[in-house]
Amino acid sequence: MSEEQTEKEKVMWLLLSGQEDTIALGLTIAETLELDLEDFKQDITIAYCLISSEGGISFEKQLWEISNARGLTLRNESILPWQIVYFTNLKSLDLTRNYFTSIPSQIGNLTQLTWLDLSTNQLNTLPTEIRNLKNLKELRLSFNQFTIIPDEIWSLTTLTNLDLGNNPLKIIPVEIGNLTDLTLLDIRSAQLTELPVEIGKLIRLKNLCLEENELTILHPTICTLTNLKELNLSRNQLISLPVEIGSLVELEKLDLRINLLQSLPGEIEKLKKMNGLYLEENPLSTFPISISKLPILDYIELGNCQLRTLPAEIGTLTRLTTLHLNNNQLERLPEEIKNLTQLDSLNLTGNPISEAEQQKIRAWLPNCRIWF
Repeated sequence: MSEEQTEKEKVMWLLLSGQEDTIALGLTIAETLELDLEDFKQDITIAYCLISSEGGISFEKQLWEISNARGLTLRNESILPWQIVYFTNLKSLDLTRNYFTSIPSQIGNLTQLTWLDLSTNQLNTLPTEIRNLKNLKELRLSFNQFTIIPDEIWSLTTLTNLDLGNNPLKIIPVEIGNLTDLTLLDIRSAQLTELPVEIGKLIRLKNLCLEENELTILHPTICTLTNLKELNLSRNQLISLPVEIGSLVELEKLDLRINLLQSLPGEIEKLKKMNGLYLEENPLSTFPISISKLPILDYIELGNCQLRTLPAEIGTLTRLTTLHLNNNQLERLPEEIKNLTQLDSLNLTGNPISEAEQQKIRAWLPNCRIWF
């Protein structure tokens, strides 16, 4: 007997015996047809239930009668059955990777929901009744077909996490300012060209991802989000950063890869909590001196930045463990690089560094892995 069969029998035995107060239930629809749930549905709490249709078999009403489940995952469905209304105790509902083009209004009855994942479907609207989910903390809508952010979202003022990534969104409405409890906002891989001033009202934000949009400037209002710890602006068309960026004093990671930046404002040096800075594929040509004032920086990406030299100030970054300088025009490194005694990984591939210079660098950094 296979390990999978043994485990399945164990789960069935626990369900049928009612010897556990709480249990996780994972079944395909085909399996539920062989199981009479009537005897134990009142005796146990289903903490989590995974349902996946196989062979075109439809939902059985008896399964929906397990109404005390707190977590439910559905897979491989084309329509969300109205019987979802039975699950009034649900805290989390995972509907990702189905084929839904719409969500039934009955979802508004699931007022205990705190976590709802509708990502990777074919949705472009939400039912009005979703406004009833007043306890919702996390909403995931990535990889759908939304061209505008549904108005219903602006009523969900308890949201702390909102993922709208990978939708063809062109604008963020001013109503984004309603969601003042947000700590995470992800709108990557959209078509945004600008941000509303109202985004500055999201003062609790700690993580903001705007990767792969069409931003050319960063509005200074972003810099009022002084609780930000991670800011991802990679794969845009930014030509400059506002000097106000120095206000983001809690920032730990700043991702600016693949933009059009030729320099960084000196105010970058105020970001004393920064430990990761990603600048790969920007036409900088010179190393931004302000970076050398970041005392706990341990990771820098500066590959493909057209750098010709490194300043002696690089030696002040004594906490660095990883430094990527690949595909630049460096012929040598300053001797001060030997001060980076914690450096573990140094990427210098794609630079015209002579064999003699390579030997020097190896001697300066004997404990570092170096790629030429």
